[in-house]
Amino acid sequence: MANKFFDTDLDLDADLLTSDAEVSTIKGLTNEELAESLDLPITVCYNLADIDSTKYGFGQVFKQRDTLNYFSIMRKFTSNSLNKLFEHRHDYHLYRSAVKGKLFEVLKSLYPNLTRGAMPEIYHFALYTADNGSADRTNGVRSPRVYFVLADYGRIYPLFFDPYHELNPMY
Repeated sequence: MANKFFDTDLDLDADLLTSDAEVSTIKGLTNEELAESLDLPITVCYNLADIDSTKYGFGQVFKQRDTLNYFSIMRKFTSNSLNKLFEHRHDYHLYRSAVKGKLFEVLKSLYPNLTRGAMPEIYHFALYTADNGSADRTNGVRSPRVYFVLADYGRIYPLFFDPYHELNPMY
């Protein structure tokens, strides 16, 4: 099965994807589709979640606080549209992610044919931020972020779990 997520020729195991049609909708949203998707209630799909392919997969240890905050946030997200959530973006640390640096490297490791000219809309949100505002893997200080891609019809696909805010720490 060809993966059209990043417009590549890469084949993925069938158990990771529900259908080519579903995944192909992630790439190539027109401006109208993007505007519509931002206004529709969010639906969460886990087909593209990295479980253990990179050090930012969801197979990492989730602390109790991580888990509780994740589901609390997802409950709020699925009751709203992204545009509605953007009105409170600071509450969620909800921002579009620049696909560069480590984020680009991790995506490129999963999708070797990825080019800078074929980037999907990737966003991230915070589960919480460390008291001093700075995460540190060495000292175990967490400021977890979840990265997701925006698809059509308000669908979001979580991609990565970044407990130490390393993928895209500063803009």
